[in-house]
Amino acid sequence: MDARAACELIALNNRFYEENAASFSATRSAPWQGWGRCLDVARCELGFDAGASTGRGSGDAAERLSTLRVLDMACGNLRFEDFLAHEIPNVACECFAVDSCATLADAGEREGESSGVPVVRFRELDVLALLVDALEGAGAASAKVDQLARTLAGAFDVPPCDLAVCFGFMHHIPVRGWRMAVLRALVECLRPGGVVCVSFWRFLDDERLARKADEATVRAAGDMRLAQIVRAFNQGDCLLGWQDRQDSFRYCHHFSDAEIDALAASVAGRARTIARFRADGRSGDLNEYVVLQVQERLSGD
Repeated sequence: MDARAACELIALNNRFYEENAASFSATRSAPWQGWGRCLDVARCELGFDAGASTGRGSGDAAERLSTLRVLDMACGNLRFEDFLAHEIPNVACECFAVDSCATLADAGEREGESSGVPVVRFRELDVLALLVDALEGAGAASAKVDQLARTLAGAFDVPPCDLAVCFGFMHHIPVRGWRMAVLRALVECLRPGGVVCVSFWRFLDDERLARKADEATVRAAGDMRLAQIVRAFNQGDCLLGWQDRQDSFRYCHHFSDAEIDALAASVAGRARTIARFRADGRSGDLNEYVVLQVQERLSGD
């Protein structure tokens, strides 16, 4: 996909979430089923039950848990933060929430500061806009992906975190090299031993959603403003509509097994896969989750 088409898709999605923030947020209040399984894995690896060691130190010097630091990339309406408050009320959490749509974050109902409610530090940041000028397509060199990842990690401006999550965002990234850079950036933001949880939408495996994606993409192809973008699509690229609006579209990518395998392999040496499963939706398998654990840095890295 060329730079022009990728930029058009980013602008299309930004408009979609700005225009539909309230109605979209209203349909996104309940936690996804897969989050519980991700949290179970993270709890086991990080030991953030009361009095457990975070592993931020070394050996006997490892400090006791005082605050679980969480990076939530593409936080949406902050419902993952609400999920943490409900699931681990006795663990202090400091959440660094990043999203390009402040309107959507504002649409999430937030409780006041009280015991059991995570401290949320929201940062409005368009991750994809940071990558636009460096687009080199699917054949981008590994060194270039690393550079992009470091740029993103620096833009997040967070202390070393224990947990990073990215739910419902990877399918909005139109370029393979960007997806790799985003995953590596999440790894870069964590301390050794930290856990990354990422979801990949498999919507074309669902007959109803596949039909909706086909109908919306065909409809968009008949629009002079969108036809050229649709012609630039790669396998798995689609447009989806929203409710009964005929003029509102968002770009989404369906992930194949091979694509997820390649993304997980792209951080080999930096992080290892510790869990992989499917969950969510009526079928129980609409999202595929990959859970990674960050490894110790090699000297010279």
